[in-house]
Amino acid sequence: MAITHPTSYNSIFLFLATTFNFFFFFEYSNATYINVINYGANPNGQFDSTIPFLRAWSLACKSKEATTIYVPQGSFLLKQVTFLGPCMNKIDFRIDGTLVAPLDYWSLGNSGYWILFMKVNRISIYGGTLNGRGHSYWRCRRGGKICPVKSRVCMCEFTFYTSHFVFVWHYLRESQREFLY
Repeated sequence: MAITHPTSYNSIFLFLATTFNFFFFFEYSNATYINVINYGANPNGQFDSTIPFLRAWSLACKSKEATTIYVPQGSFLLKQVTFLGPCMNKIDFRIDGTLVAPLDYWSLGNSGYWILFMKVNRISIYGGTLNGRGHSYWRCRRGGKICPVKSRVCMCEFTFYTSHFVFVWHYLRESQREFLY
């Protein structure tokens, strides 16, 4: 009769539990995971990543499965962008990096938004930083010059229009409104 050490049972149990969890969570998961880097987004803050973000959005919006769009660490330049629904299923934006507005605030014009989610239901946005680069805009305002009226509203915000079940958690804003003296 062989004598087995009690820790060998623990090792076998740990192996089986890990294998089960791997297959359960990865093999049979209904969620889709999309990294914006894989669609051409560049985390250097200088290359326009608007089109790659829209490609990732299009794929997520058409998915019949719940989808996570992942934005890794780095700075991603986004021009004025509209993420349009309705979408087939729930979408989560997981942002570990920074979304950066163009240096030229005139590119936002008088639209009143920088990042717009329109007709999107069941969306969650987790983390990240929005850098509206508002310094030049507020310098324009202090100088008494003609500046786009509505761009001041949108420099550091997500905008949602006719969207429902929207959740936004733990994001930071940079380059917010400066005091006008």
